[in-house]
Amino acid sequence: MCTIEGCNSKMIARGLCAKHYARRRRTGDANQARKRGPKPSPWLDYLRTLFPNYSPRTRARFAEAMALLSPCGEEVRQRAITAASRPNGSLNVSHLVDLAALMRAEFERDHGGDVDDQRDRPDAGEE
Repeated sequence: MCTIEGCNSKMIARGLCAKHYARRRRTGDANQARKRGPKPSPWLDYLRTLFPNYSPRTRARFAEAMALLSPCGEEVRQRAITAASRPNGSLNVSHLVDLAALMRAEFERDHGGDVDDQRDRPDAGEE
């Protein structure tokens, strides 16, 4: 039997059952369970603080636009954000994504298509 109090599972290694042994290997403590699911992205956490009223889909689209613009430089990124801003100061994220795709294509055309693609990185756009 597992040596953890209240656990009646079969002992596998070091006096622990499979569940508690895995927890000990993962966290260093057989009683500490980690949260389920993937680890949160630091970039998406940052977006949550910037745009608390945006939906997760809108934040993801904003991150997509920033990832598209990441190799283009800060000046291009600021131009895109300014162009996608409404008169009341809010940001039209759908328009920003469209602009980002156009500006990225223009940037690649001007620079021979030799661009480091950062869209698959979890921290894409983070500077």
